[in-house]
Amino acid sequence: MNDRVIITVDGASGTGKTTLSKLLAEKIGFQHLNSGALYRSVAYLCLQEGLDLSDQDAILQMLSRHSIKLALGADGLPVTLVDGNPVDELIRTPEVSEATSKISVLKLVRDYLVPHQRDAFPGCGMVAEGRDMGTVMFPDAQLKFFITVDQDTRIARRLAQLLEKEPNASPERVNELKSQMKIEVADRDSRDSQREIAPLKQAQDALVIDNSAQTLTQTLENMYDAASKRGLVKN
Repeated sequence: MNDRVIITVDGASGTGKTTLSKLLAEKIGFQHLNSGALYRSVAYLCLQEGLDLSDQDAILQMLSRHSIKLALGADGLPVTLVDGNPVDELIRTPEVSEATSKISVLKLVRDYLVPHQRDAFPGCGMVAEGRDMGTVMFPDAQLKFFITVDQDTRIARRLAQLLEKEPNASPERVNELKSQMKIEVADRDSRDSQREIAPLKQAQDALVIDNSAQTLTQTLENMYDAASKRGLVKN
């Protein structure tokens, strides 16, 4: 790793790590690396082309025909591009989330995305979030967080996100989505923690942040204070 400051934020799906890492990056003037957006982009392309999510050769050939990139938009904020087109809204569906958990265990996908992550936003301080940022991608990061949230809270938060897109959902539809989220969260946790390659786990030197009951502001302030105490915040 070069001399730039790296802060990692790891945790399971639905823990709020994306929102927290983005807000922390904004607060201290760093760039935000959302590794999940890269994996989601690969999954999105696989679904678009109807690929078998376990067929590594087909996925590798598909990746050779497309480009995936993290860039800074006109507003100076990170944007995820697939073939030059922004896809951040398109890769946030339940279908893409489920496919992402499946393709993220594939070694070729992880190998393909390593340089996309380590070389992102050159020369800039970075808050990198994902599942293996502090253990695999940036083991020498100056500060590492591991975000935890109880499963029921994660399901409720994910359900609320989905209902924002279906504000007039019937009670039957709400129950259907809730049941779907329970299964997906449990299955995804099992795959992420038990996979052979870069399983989700807490780095030994990570600070554990429980984001179950605190407000977003409280959690963010705790993370900011930790960065400040390490001398990573510019005055």
